[in-house]
Amino acid sequence: MITNTLNIIDIKDHVSILDLLSHLGFKQSEKIGNEIFYQNVFNEPKRNTKNSFRIDNELGVWFDKGLGKGGDVIDFGVAYWRNHSLEEVLQKISELCSGQIPNKRFAPHSGRRRMAVKIPNYHIQEIKPIGGNSLIYSYLQAEGLLDISKGHIKEVYYYVIDEKGMRKDFFSAGWQNENGGWEVRSWYYSGCIGRRGISVISGEENRLVVFENFKDYLNWQDKTKVSGSNILVLNSFDFLNAAIHRASKFNHISAFLSSEQSNANFLTEVDKLKNKQIH
Repeated sequence: MITNTLNIIDIKDHVSILDLLSHLGFKQSEKIGNEIFYQNVFNEPKRNTKNSFRIDNELGVWFDKGLGKGGDVIDFGVAYWRNHSLEEVLQKISELCSGQIPNKRFAPHSGRRRMAVKIPNYHIQEIKPIGGNSLIYSYLQAEGLLDISKGHIKEVYYYVIDEKGMRKDFFSAGWQNENGGWEVRSWYYSGCIGRRGISVISGEENRLVVFENFKDYLNWQDKTKVSGSNILVLNSFDFLNAAIHRASKFNHISAFLSSEQSNANFLTEVDKLKNKQIH
């Protein structure tokens, strides 16, 4: 397949975003509780980049204000080496952080994987149309999504009960995935509330267009005004293999991923799977 699943699992289990940034030579600019801040990670001089990059060290996720993106260590690699394929990104992370990733040829198999960090149990309180929350409105406006978000993005209000029994309320712009979860984005958080999954917009044609994230889809839709095609948004590269299987059922496929090489690799893997299905 296009991805080395074991390699992705190893990296996620053993390499933190802090480790990777350290190997890349970045220094922390500030630490507040579990949140760690950096400057100029993505080298965007035209933006106000002071503390624009934030890591939640407890959850192991990052978010960058300038990009309006976030995610796990794999998502960071894809964003940082944006002109490389996913396989090349995995190779770069493996080379930089080789000390953290066990060598399977020599490491004894323990039969146990590292216990995952417990993610807070968020609860959806309310879903509203865009327009009632000034902060969500300004976020979408700054991202260039306001005028093209109508009918696609909602205001998502949710909360979490912390270990002390205190309720904390949040709100973000969001869109739903096919498993009923909500992919949410704001100035300070990028993640999923509920079950993770890809987002699908059904069309009438035997044509599929694949995107890395919802922002790319909205910009493409606004620019091309194309209608009728089926749309698949990955939301996370964890679902790349699932997307390949889904795409193999269509005759006409277009891909808009992180780079031209990633697009070519994706289409090549789809063709390979189609040939296997024929034979």
